[in-house]
Amino acid sequence: MAILYELIKIIFLLLTILICIFFLRGHYILPSQTFALAGKILLPVYLILCGVMVGYIIAQIMVAKGDEKMQPSRIYVRAFTIGIVVGVIAALLYIFLS
Repeated sequence: MAILYELIKIIFLLLTILICIFFLRGHYILPSQTFALAGKILLPVYLILCGVMVGYIIAQIMVAKGDEKMQPSRIYVRAFTIGIVVGVIAALLYIFLS
């Protein structure tokens, strides 16, 4: 699970850069309707990934706390689940409130 989080961190960094470029300069490249549709698709996916990163931060805090009752792999899985739930809730809020 730690390897998965390392891959997700790299993907998160690259996707953050691409999302930033898209929202800063995408309206120059794409027509306005395509830009709006792409934004409504990309942002919920990005919010789910942000939720996973929140789960990663939670996992790092729990591992650093040094709870010997629970193995680190179980901590990562639990934090990954929490992160997915947080990300899906954020994406749903964005979809229904925007």
